[in-house]
Amino acid sequence: MTHGAHKMTFEETRDNTTAIEATTIEADAHDKIVAEARRESEERNGYDDEPEDDGQPSEYEEWQDYMGGDDWDFGEYDQGGY
Repeated sequence: MTHGAHKMTFEETRDNTTAIEATTIEADAHDKIVAEARRESEERNGYDDEPEDDGQPSEYEEWQDYMGGDDWDFGEYDQGGY
């Protein structure tokens, strides 16, 4: 045995293990409560994982229209002479 080392008794080990298990159970319960609260908050705020299709063009499409479309070939093949 090294100087200052303390060998835990069965009761101390049991109490320590019980305390660790209680902490783990409490943490798991907390995680469940937080997940449920987040889900309820998202439902109240109308959050949805699916993007809403409101019929409006995307920002990408708006910029393509503004900048002259997304003509990837810069009109090279518009005349049909390819």
